[in-house]
This record gives sequence, structure tokens and C-alpha cells, in this order.
Amino acid sequence: MTTRGFTGIGRFLSTIPSLLGRSPRGSLVVCGMADERLMVSMARMNLADCARGGAEACAEYIAESLRAKGAVAVLLVAYPQGEDAAAREVTAELCAVAGEAFDRVLPVWDAWVVARGRYRSIQCRDAACCPPEGMALPVPDGFPTPTASEVAAACADVWHLEHDEADADTSPARSGNDAGRRQVLAARRRALAEWKDTPREDRATAMMAAWYTAVEAAVDGHLPTDAQAGRLMAAISDVRVRDAILVWVWGGSEEAVAELCRGGEPAEVAGMVNDVMWGEPPIDRTRVDATATLCRDLAGRLWSQRPLAEVAELLTVEAVCARWLGRRTRSWDALKEALDVDPTHGLSYLISRAWTVPRSLMMP
Repeated sequence: MTTRGFTGIGRFLSTIPSLLGRSPRGSLVVCGMADERLMVSMARMNLADCARGGAEACAEYIAESLRAKGAVAVLLVAYPQGEDAAAREVTAELCAVAGEAFDRVLPVWDAWVVARGRYRSIQCRDAACCPPEGMALPVPDGFPTPTASEVAAACADVWHLEHDEADADTSPARSGNDAGRRQVLAARRRALAEWKDTPREDRATAMMAAWYTAVEAAVDGHLPTDAQAGRLMAAISDVRVRDAILVWVWGGSEEAVAELCRGGEPAEVAGMVNDVMWGEPPIDRTRVDATATLCRDLAGRLWSQRPLAEVAELLTVEAVCARWLGRRTRSWDALKEALDVDPTHGLSYLISRAWTVPRSLMMP
């Protein structure tokens, strides 16, 4: 095996989603290493960029950042977009392309493909060491895979350790009535039907426009009507729009928001991951506060014994905004509510795991 003296590489690889704070599907994760046992920083790029000739430019940009943080080499970890054998083979090929690009600017100690709960080195040619089907990915000590209820309990424990500001309101986001809920759902259906045949980029742009208007109105203390609430709910059902909302609320550029709406991932978004996950102060706190209020209102209108999956999206956005504002109790409560609504909701689960991982493991 080509990894330089690493022991327990499988355990290390299995912690990456938690350390990264998001699902790495379709990604190339670049781990900056100061030595064989110390990772000083981590970066992520879209694996598809390697197929579009972007590997060299990305490698130079990422290597410069990692080198400034003390990295002397990198480990590459690639995650396929799909789970079939063809996707894994394409991923291995793209990882090799990226490896060549990174090796020109920082030594590549090894490159791995992780898929279907297994991992293998693309540099190792010893079938006894790295079988073609890969090796089983273990659950490492200290990083168990918790259930939703266990995550909620961990959130509560961490809150007691890091409390630093009292919240103005920590009551659950449940305020809707049946009549209002029916009107919101009807408006949501109309909006989805209206946007159904709209080109993807135009649809996302129109959805963001609805959120711009609603947040600016919330800044002035005006919450949406039921018809407007339905359009906002339809909009946030698009994951690209949800991510664009977070970037815009934090203070990301118009270009970054537009690129997200097109389905891309601008360079500045990668630099915002730590700010999102660790609650760094946003640029416009008034906008963040208004967005949290808006999300809380919308989630409350649609709450019932079986709330829509989009309620989890709203609660997760509220949780991030509350974290940015220093409202730790509400941020944890909103995450727990999101997981109650949808125990498989990816973003709320990943954020809760990121917030329970010691920051020293992620930051230099």
C-alpha cells in the first residue's frame, strides 16, 4: 500500500463526512497533511470539475491554501456521484487525473475511492493489500453513527457546554391551523405547477426572487400571506435554492448565488463552509434575523402530525441562522425539530454532526 506509514486509514476515511460537515457525494476531498499523523486542513471540489479540465486550476488554488496552513502533502479521497460499478470506475479515473494535477504542486501521498461502504487505493496494485472490490469501511472509535434521537441528545449536551447567549424565544415552531395550512398547500401546488415547465436555471432564479422579496419584507416586520407562503415553500423544495438562500443570507455575492442557481459551486462557497458550520458572524445580522423569523413562521404554518419534508429544510435554515446570531439553544432545538420531521434529512444531520465534532479536529 502506498500510504506512507498510515495505520487505521479506514477509520480516518470514515470520519471525513463528519469533519467535512456535508455529504461528499460526487466530490473530491483534499486532506492537507503536515505529517503522517496530522491533518491540518481539508478542502472539497466537485469531482466533475476534473472532467472539464479544471483539475489543474483547482489544484493550484487549493494547494496554496493548504500550504499556508502547514500542509506538506495531500491525501485525495473521491466519492462517486452514483453507486454503480461504472460510476466507481469513472470516479477512479477522475481521481487519477486530479492526482496528477495535485502532484505538480504538492506531493500526493495516496488517493482513495470510497463508495458503497468500501474503500480502495487507486495507487496500490497489490490485490492482497487492496482488493478490487475494496475493503469494508469501519465505524471509527469516537465517531459512532447515531440515530436521530441520539443526535438530539448530543445536541442538548453540547449546548450546556457552549452556552454564551440567552435566546429570546425557544418555543417550538408550531403555530399553524388547518384552514391556513390548506391554503398554503394549495398555493404551493399552484407554484410547483407554474414552475414545472420552466427551464431549470430560470426556475431557480424565480424561486430566489420570491425569497428576496419575502426576507426584505420580514426585515420590515411583514410576514407573507398564505399564497406567498406557498410559493416560498415550493421554492425551498429545490435544494439548490435552499443552499443559495444560506449563501445570500450570510452575505455571499450575487455571482455566487447565481452560480448556485445554475447548479454549480462557486469558489467562494468552499471558503464559507467553516463559517456556515461553526457559526461565524454574518455580514448582515438584520437579514439573518429576518430569515430566521420567516423560516420559523413558515414551518409553524405547515406543522401537523405529518408535516411536509420541506419543513425540515426551513427548520435547518433557521437553525443555521440562529447559530450565526449566537442563539445556541434555538439552533439546537430547530435541528432537533428538523430531525423529528425527517430523521433522514441530510443537511440537518450533517450540521448536527459537525457541531458535535470537536472543532480542533477540523481547524488548524
